[in-house]
Amino acid sequence: MNSHSLNLINFKNPHDIFSYCEKHNITNKIDDNSEIWSKLIEKNYKNHAVFKVNALSFKDYYVLLYFIQSLNLLNDSFIVSKCQEILSILSIIYEGDHIAIIHACNNLAIRNNKAKLLLYRDKNESCNIPTYGSGYLKIKFINNNCDVYTNNINLSEYKNPFNSHLTYGGFNIL
Repeated sequence: MNSHSLNLINFKNPHDIFSYCEKHNITNKIDDNSEIWSKLIEKNYKNHAVFKVNALSFKDYYVLLYFIQSLNLLNDSFIVSKCQEILSILSIIYEGDHIAIIHACNNLAIRNNKAKLLLYRDKNESCNIPTYGSGYLKIKFINNNCDVYTNNINLSEYKNPFNSHLTYGGFNIL
């Protein structure tokens, strides 16, 4: 392991890791599944290393765990597994997607299985749907059999969730 690798495993905040890599021009040396991310998981989230799903890169799993811990949800096994499941269906994961996914998965409609997630990317700001991160991720709550990521958004194809708001989720008993 070189000196940069040894320095990187001393960081915990992913932003600090990315800043260090940019400053030392080593961004191309730590890919998404490099040993550095694996070592960071082992060092900072040893108990959660076994829960990583294969479809998710070590980098994205580490960033996810960091933000889940920041939100004090690290011991919530539903959040850890559901967030990985949702991140795995995205074709590309952009900055800001992790937080948006955690927020969506922690919604009452998702936790109680009253809705599924529809994810898509759209730069159009004219609609009243919140946009997350640099990838323009938009999330809707739908009545469907499974969570969906699509490039061709046609909202009329999806039913409104039962007793949940299409944009904000939640659960209305009325």
